[in-house]
Amino acid sequence: MDKKPNVLLVCSNDGFQNLLRIPLILHEAGCNVTLLTVQNNLLARSRFVNFVLPPESDIRSLIIALKTHLSGKQGHYAWVLIGDESPLFEIIKYREESWLEDWFPVDVRSDAMEIISSKDGFVKACVTHGVPYPTTQVSSCINHALSAAEYIGYPVMLKTTRGSSGIGVRFAKNPDELLNAFKSVGSPPKFVLQKYVSGYVGVTEILMDHGNPLAWISSYKYQTLNGPFGPSCVRQFMTHSTMETIIRQIGEMTKFHGLCGFDWIHDKNKDSISVIEFHARPPSGFHLGKVCNVNFADGIRDMLSGKKTLRRPVVPPSAAGPKRAYMFPQHISRCIKERDFKDLIHWIPGVKANCHYDILLGDPGLLKSIIFQCTLNKFINLFIRSFKSIIFSRKEKT
Repeated sequence: MDKKPNVLLVCSNDGFQNLLRIPLILHEAGCNVTLLTVQNNLLARSRFVNFVLPPESDIRSLIIALKTHLSGKQGHYAWVLIGDESPLFEIIKYREESWLEDWFPVDVRSDAMEIISSKDGFVKACVTHGVPYPTTQVSSCINHALSAAEYIGYPVMLKTTRGSSGIGVRFAKNPDELLNAFKSVGSPPKFVLQKYVSGYVGVTEILMDHGNPLAWISSYKYQTLNGPFGPSCVRQFMTHSTMETIIRQIGEMTKFHGLCGFDWIHDKNKDSISVIEFHARPPSGFHLGKVCNVNFADGIRDMLSGKKTLRRPVVPPSAAGPKRAYMFPQHISRCIKERDFKDLIHWIPGVKANCHYDILLGDPGLLKSIIFQCTLNKFINLFIRSFKSIIFSRKEKT
């Protein structure tokens, strides 16, 4: 029997919802999963994690522990998977050190380090490689941004050079709103100003083997959490004639190895796709690949064994309408936070046609932790806010 490949998953608490199904996918790919993370990370409860290394107190300590661990495990791991931005950006600080070589998802000596670590670096690379991207200016002060916005034309998007899930992203329709947006993100010394493109926002998840795409799926962000620029909680699957070309362009300019993705906007009037952001870590939808006839676990198994099988998504037409996936716990969290309780009807089996659900029933320990530490906490916070609001209104009447 062949020895199972060992995979090290390194992550913080910041993006744990993106990673909830990654241990299962790696398990289905035939891997032994080792987790290195910070304290109180729910992923440690997953039954698909084989080994949990001693948790660290903060990100800096986490990366120091990673360096020490890898120094004593040379050749042990077939793949080191960085799960979210916090450890990624901390690791990049060590880019001049040799211990990053041979396992980091891009060549540490190449321009790809700048591409994956900052939005302005990604913008420049898109221009160089002909990747479709909205008109963009990199600004170092608000005066330059105001002039650039007049040139680009309002409305515009202001984005900090780092951040994800809508953090550090603002929309502005005029100079006053742009000034307020600049202040609301902390008046950064460097930021990106982008022409707003009207259309449907979506995300593409990709498995890449040193820049060669092996599998991918694309979907619209049908609903989002924490505002229109936040992470998705409902996906609607799609394909587009230019998507594979864009994926290959991004693979060529990054030579990325592992699970990654990018956000885009589909301008329905022009039927064009414009890339808006690259994710050098796993977005949240890889477990949804099977809905589009793409099994990422099989793709990972092939990649680690040296095979280069290509898996393209298939979204079959349906009389019931577009196929949508309601994501757990993201969609339930949105319903609770926004008090949109009627939308919870989608979780009643058979009520809505052509919907996909995945409630982690196969990972009961992790599911229990999510329910009690996430969903229940939101209900408690909602109750506290409602109670305070009632008390405050009564005091005003008296």
